[in-house]
Amino acid sequence: MTTRIEREFEFQAGVYFKEEFLMNLYTITLYMEVETESIREQNVAMERIKYFLNECLENGIFVQDTEHKVIEKYSTCGFKVCTVPEEPYDQIITLLLLTKLNSITEGRLIITDMTLGSRISDDVRFICDIESPRGPLEAPGWWTDVGTSISDPIKKSIKKEILDKLQEMNNFSLNMLDESCLALFKENYHDAEQTIKKIEEISKYERKIRDASKSLTDHEEIYRVRRLTENIKRISEYASDIAEIVLNMNIEKTLKKME
Repeated sequence: MTTRIEREFEFQAGVYFKEEFLMNLYTITLYMEVETESIREQNVAMERIKYFLNECLENGIFVQDTEHKVIEKYSTCGFKVCTVPEEPYDQIITLLLLTKLNSITEGRLIITDMTLGSRISDDVRFICDIESPRGPLEAPGWWTDVGTSISDPIKKSIKKEILDKLQEMNNFSLNMLDESCLALFKENYHDAEQTIKKIEEISKYERKIRDASKSLTDHEEIYRVRRLTENIKRISEYASDIAEIVLNMNIEKTLKKME
């Protein structure tokens, strides 16, 4: 039996049409069918969707591909320019995203339906499905490119300098998790309080990774480092939550004694 899932996303991007530049906030909902039993392939497909929206389109500019001078100007200034075969109204953006996202998920997740609304359109939402006519998007373009196959292993390794700092941050987070769990087991209020104070040092490890990553130019590598940092930081947040439980337990005991 095919599993159906849905997920909402949001990203900000500019649009240029009728000789005017406007910033827009897009909200999309994807309705998907899971077509693979491989958890890894499901996760990779979802990460590709997140990467494309958050890294490729976020703070980019949608411009019709006939606006050559405008495209050159924005590109020269270092902006991310996303060319589209028609004026970038929400309807064409909806069809474009449905086509592109289905291309990069390679059949592991199939987006059957999609809705898109934006601030400029006064939150009117466009609805399209996999059977909707594509018009100019039927022709090959960047919206049909797949890139590296999901089945392929990751070939690019993270630089050793950054990897070492990620490992330091990971070791710190795991130590904090051990300490908070031990404080919970002992119901030791003092140890829990000290652990919470130590966890504040996680920002120091984040800065080291951020500084070491400044030289990176590959968007995929930057994204992977950022995701790893966020996941490791989440471990320290779990440790802090456990330590706070110990503090709350101590407060409850104190209140009961006062009754």
